[in-house]
Amino acid sequence: RNIYNKEYLSNYFNTENRYILFLGLGGKTGSYIISEILDYLVLNNIEYKCFCFYPYHFEPKSRLTIADETLARLERYQDVTILDMYELKKRFPNLSLASPFRIPNEILVQEYLV
Repeated sequence: RNIYNKEYLSNYFNTENRYILFLGLGGKTGSYIISEILDYLVLNNIEYKCFCFYPYHFEPKSRLTIADETLARLERYQDVTILDMYELKKRFPNLSLASPFRIPNEILVQEYLV
């Protein structure tokens, strides 16, 4: 079992690989560690693409606040795509509320990883 620890980032990421990161914003886990991970990847010239799901607009204000704070930090990185859950739902109206989390394998990879 791997438990995230900033000190062990070199064990998680190999400089010879390319990484695709998917995370939801608004919670404390992904929103708080993504900057540490991206700093490490950039510092070590590790190729990456990062996709962040912005919460639905009806979610609690606390989640939206955390997501907005994280967005401000993410502006300094390249290859970060913000995917707004509300916009995804409008674009793909047949999706259930939880479906956008399945999109990476079905839609996002095809559309964004060119």
